[in-house]
Amino acid sequence: MNFIFYKSLTKLGGAEVFLVEFANELVKNEKVTIVCYEYDSRLGNQLKIDKNISIKIINGHWIHRIYRTSSSLLQNRCNCLLVHSGFIDVLFINLLIKVPYVLWLHQPYFNTLLHNKIFALIYKRHLSKFLSDEFSGPILKDLAKKINLSKKIKLNISAVLEFLCFKRAKDIIVLSEYSQKEKELYFKVKSRVLPAAISNTFLKHLGKPNNHKNYILFFGRLIKQKRIELVCESYLSAGISEDLYIIGDGPMFELLRSRYNSPKIKIFRDCDFDDLITHIKESKFVITLDWADFNLTVYESITLGKRVIYGD
Repeated sequence: MNFIFYKSLTKLGGAEVFLVEFANELVKNEKVTIVCYEYDSRLGNQLKIDKNISIKIINGHWIHRIYRTSSSLLQNRCNCLLVHSGFIDVLFINLLIKVPYVLWLHQPYFNTLLHNKIFALIYKRHLSKFLSDEFSGPILKDLAKKINLSKKIKLNISAVLEFLCFKRAKDIIVLSEYSQKEKELYFKVKSRVLPAAISNTFLKHLGKPNNHKNYILFFGRLIKQKRIELVCESYLSAGISEDLYIIGDGPMFELLRSRYNSPKIKIFRDCDFDDLITHIKESKFVITLDWADFNLTVYESITLGKRVIYGD
């Protein structure tokens, strides 16, 4: 039995796709249980989680969840936990029942460029690099003004606990050499690189794209670090004749809708994979300005025969 820990399986993004693709492959040979604190069954249907995968939801207060998760792993004789998120929780589970764990990471620790733990004392010597960054610098400086004493204490404690989680891991798997170097720089730990594979859902549609329609496409989680506002502003300033379609969901959805939704810019919530693939294949090209060490959007689009405009 393989146990995968994913703290909150409630939103659709690259991390969740990566998790489910991994679990769907693993369950072909062995039993798989995904342990989480929160789960949205509608998301499970969207992601097409294999029916043979068990989803175990642990309810209750944080301390109760740690205890119940630990008890469940002991009862089921878990000899190694595969961890995709929830580092602090896993650290306490490990301290409680000594179960080894492997961190299987879909992105670098500071991937968002907006990670407030960069203000923790243990990362103080690295802070200037982030503050001088053209994109993250101004946002981080603004964020720093909002960190009061209480928040500062919490983020320092959290940063130390996550640091310990990395140090105690049996193994660490990352998607790129960039992420590998990051783990060595910040955590002084070794990791192994195993690039993500293109989803079978996309590979089934491998081939020539459909007839072009008159739109440019952005798809993904609608969050600040995807730089969607920059996509919209660049599109408007360029005076492009094609429409811009934005497909996704997230905390910026309503803001983007209120600020940019128009006859030329159309913003839609997430659709299922089949509809998304159709949109990709019918678009003139795909655009992404997401900073990522392994931008799956680019590879998925190219797999479908689509050109991509990609900025770092």
